[in-house]
Amino acid sequence: MTARATGLLGLVAGVVALVGNLLAPRFSGDDVDIYRELADSDRYTVAFVVVLVAVLLVTAAFVGIARSGAGELRYYGRLTAVVGGSVALMQVALALFAFRQQAMAFADAPDGTQQVAAFWATNAVNHVNAAL
Repeated sequence: MTARATGLLGLVAGVVALVGNLLAPRFSGDDVDIYRELADSDRYTVAFVVVLVAVLLVTAAFVGIARSGAGELRYYGRLTAVVGGSVALMQVALALFAFRQQAMAFADAPDGTQQVAAFWATNAVNHVNAAL
């Protein structure tokens, strides 16, 4: 992959990431309200699929940097592609699948102990997601 193609790939990845970020719904309020709104949101899944595409494109751009660069640029491009790409894919997958599914389980849980347990499970996934 040429340096020009790698740069173009990185630019496209940035634009796709911007679109995904603009599509992502914003929630406010306490956690209970946020998790219920998240469970009902149709834009959330679409936004994170777009972000997932952006992560894959950025990772591919870093692979291109690793292949076309020399010396340290090659090393850091490879390191960023492997470590950063892996962490980013885990975070997006967690946000896209686990967090949304757990929020839906919380929203659908009957009152009482099941709802409390579902809330704390959703909260735990949220914190792991934020940590990544």
